[in-house]
Amino acid sequence: MECTTVQDPVEAYGIKHKLKQKFGKAKKQAGKVQALKKILADIKEIAKTSSEQFLIKRDLVDDLLYRVFVALKNSGFVNSIVKFSLTDDATRHGVVELTADLLEREVIPWEEIFEALKTSGLAVDVIKHAVTDPDTRQGVIDLIIELIPQLIDSGVLDLSEICKPIHPIGQIPPGKTPMKPPMRFLRPTNTTKTQ
Repeated sequence: MECTTVQDPVEAYGIKHKLKQKFGKAKKQAGKVQALKKILADIKEIAKTSSEQFLIKRDLVDDLLYRVFVALKNSGFVNSIVKFSLTDDATRHGVVELTADLLEREVIPWEEIFEALKTSGLAVDVIKHAVTDPDTRQGVIDLIIELIPQLIDSGVLDLSEICKPIHPIGQIPPGKTPMKPPMRFLRPTNTTKTQ
């Protein structure tokens, strides 16, 4: 006696639907890979013709670079490339130098960096790490000590803006409640009695 199982049509449709989705995604990825292959072929062609011609029109190079970056963006490889560049020891140093150079030449606007840190919620983490990590704390302190006189001299910062938040010891700023001292300050330091 031979036993056969009848597959539930709903289950068969579910499997068929999942397979269809998987193949659809695979087709999209294959299309992106094909686009990248075409761009690479274009790059090879330009490299071959550039050896024959001494000068290449600037707009052709710009167009090619634009196509490469758009294809990378659309392929989803950009995040992987950036992640690899920042986590690989061989490439990280170059990426850091390039980023510093672009910031120094104001190609990357500082405002966008600070706005991105603020909106992502990373600004607090960056400052907290800079102040609490012993390896970076002294560097931050040295940087602040170096910057404050320059900011005051250039008029960006007023000395009163620095002194306002600093209150004499024991004086409580208006609207603030007194802080409790840490327990180590409550322990007596000298236990000898004078008679």
